[in-house]
Amino acid sequence: TAETRLVHPTHAKSIHEFRALNPDLSFHVYDKDKRDQYMAEHWSHHDIYNIYQRAIFGQMKADIFRYCIIYDNGGYYIDYNKGATTPLTQLHEPQTSAWLILTDDVASICPSTALLQLNPGTVNFFAHDYFGFSPGHPAVEAVIQEIVNNSPFFDGKKCWSAHRAVHTLTGGGAFTEAVRPLLRRQKPAAMQFQLTAASELFQRL
Repeated sequence: TAETRLVHPTHAKSIHEFRALNPDLSFHVYDKDKRDQYMAEHWSHHDIYNIYQRAIFGQMKADIFRYCIIYDNGGYYIDYNKGATTPLTQLHEPQTSAWLILTDDVASICPSTALLQLNPGTVNFFAHDYFGFSPGHPAVEAVIQEIVNNSPFFDGKKCWSAHRAVHTLTGGGAFTEAVRPLLRRQKPAAMQFQLTAASELFQRL
């Protein structure tokens, strides 16, 4: 997603290189207008759409949109200004239905001891600017519902940091909190989760 499809030539070159690295994948870019159209056509019946419409920050709209379109169609989501030097399909097993990136940023709230024992890296946030899911995956449904459930508590609230509020309601904070319970209830293999360290995006040349 991007507010506009216009990019600097250097950025465009990087995008072309990333696409060339992944010839087996198709790429779709959604600008603001295309994003709004998709949400109106496919999610106007859902409570998340009202939150999307009322969001005053473009980042919140982009967050909500990415969850909704991946829930509908499956596939990878990667921010317009992100990339990798590793082909995406080499970063997970073919049967994986949920591919998650562990960031280098320790989360504000520690996960359960059981989850840390399963994978110590889960002490960090999960990236919401890189991920991949099969269509209709419960983890994506969970983050959409998390936003719907928590949104009323943000209405009219004064926040010292807009960035932190967005991160908590729709961004990496919400994404991490929605995914963690699914990982706690059962081992990742049971739902075909695969966790990848952020550094691996740039290792396998």
